[in-house]
Amino acid sequence: MKLNELQEILAGIKTAAYVSLVKSKDLGKGVTKITRMRCRLGVQYDNMKKVIERRNENLVGRDLITEESPAKKSSPLPWGNWVAGYEKYIIEHKGNYYLRIAESYNMKAHPISQYYLNGVPVEKSVVENIIAPSKLKASVGDVYCVKLQDIINLEQKHK
Repeated sequence: MKLNELQEILAGIKTAAYVSLVKSKDLGKGVTKITRMRCRLGVQYDNMKKVIERRNENLVGRDLITEESPAKKSSPLPWGNWVAGYEKYIIEHKGNYYLRIAESYNMKAHPISQYYLNGVPVEKSVVENIIAPSKLKASVGDVYCVKLQDIINLEQKHK
């Protein structure tokens, strides 16, 4: 997906809305992973229930701005910068753009992944012997970023 395409889609989506996201990731050696998931956009990390609970347990969150971290005052992100007008949505880092998404806590909304080997659908067990285990590791957190070029489709089905 290109930046201008994402900006057009975001114009029609409400803040903190649930959306359906389909993303593709080239894992190398002919292996591709397509993931379909439900997530939220435009969520303020500091206001997320799970984050507040952890902070109450004295665990530091990724967007926390403290007196001890003056460098974070200019950018509350651990890396990159918000794209002007799309704060809480799009991050630019070293010429690449990323969509920041928040995990959906609905148990029915777990991501569903399908693996492909040279374009043919295969079970995960088939690709486990082909690529490094680190490439198969899920990196899901409260919030994370998806590179725009990996996004196949993004839509808000329920408005």
